[in-house]
Amino acid sequence: MRSPGLGRRLLGLAGLALVGLAAPVGAAPDAPAAVPAPAPVGPALDDPAASPLLNRHYQTGDLGQPPPPAPPPGREVFTRRFEIVHAAAVTPGLRVAAIGDGDGLIAALFARAVGPEGVVYGIVQAGDGATERIAGLNRVVRDYRVPNLIPTLATAADTGLPAAGIDLAFIAADGHRPADPRPLLDSIHTALVPYGTLILVAARPPAGSRRTGPPAATREALIAAVRAAGFRLVEEPGFLRENDFLRFERIGEEPAAAGTPAGQVQPQTER
Repeated sequence: MRSPGLGRRLLGLAGLALVGLAAPVGAAPDAPAAVPAPAPVGPALDDPAASPLLNRHYQTGDLGQPPPPAPPPGREVFTRRFEIVHAAAVTPGLRVAAIGDGDGLIAALFARAVGPEGVVYGIVQAGDGATERIAGLNRVVRDYRVPNLIPTLATAADTGLPAAGIDLAFIAADGHRPADPRPLLDSIHTALVPYGTLILVAARPPAGSRRTGPPAATREALIAAVRAAGFRLVEEPGFLRENDFLRFERIGEEPAAAGTPAGQVQPQTER
C-alpha cells in the first residue's frame, strides 16, 4: 500500500517540474509592454508680422478660407503683406483706400483690421483688365468674407472718393515707380481728412539698374513729389529689402481739435 505522504511528495515534485517548464530558474519576469514615445512636437508656427488684430477673424473657429495664391516672382509686397499691414497701424473704424493691390489680399487684411465699423475701398484703375480686377476683388470679398471691402473703379488721376472721405490711403507701387504721380496724389490729398495718413510702398531700383541717376536721387524725387502735393514725411521704418515703406501725413488746413474723427491724428514733426 502506498503511503499518503509519498503521494503528496510526488504531487509536489510534479508541480515543480511544471513551473520549471513555464519559467526556467533564473529567468527575469516578463517586462511590461513598451509604450511608444510621443511624436516629437515641431516648432510653433510663428509669424512675427501678424498682429492679434489681423488674426481675430480666425479666432472665431471659421477656418474655411481659401489658401492665398502663390506669390509672383519678386513681389515682396505680397510675401511680406502681414508686416506691411501691421506697420500701417490701422485701427478699428478707419476708412482706408488701397491702391495698386492687384490680388486684393492686402485690402482684405486691411478690411479685417478695421473691422465692421470701418471700410476699405479697393481702388482699381480703369483700363485694360479692369473688369477682371474688379471681379477678382469681388471674389476676395466673397471668399474671405470681408463685406466692408468695396471694389471701386477709378482713373489714374482720380480715386473717385469724396472729399475727406478716408483716413488712410495705401499705395503699392512695388512693380514700378509711377512716372507722374502728382494727379493721383492731388486726388488722394482731397480724399484724406486733415492730418490723414498716406503710406507709399515703392520699388527700389535693382542693383545695376540702367535708370538715369542713382537710386537715392530717384527716391528723393518721389518724396519731393509727395511733399509738393501737400504731405510731410513722418516715418520710414526701413524693414523691407526691395521696397521703400514711406509714411506721410496730409498737411491740414486747421489744427486738429477735440472730437477728431476716428483715425485722424495730431500733426507730427516732419523728418
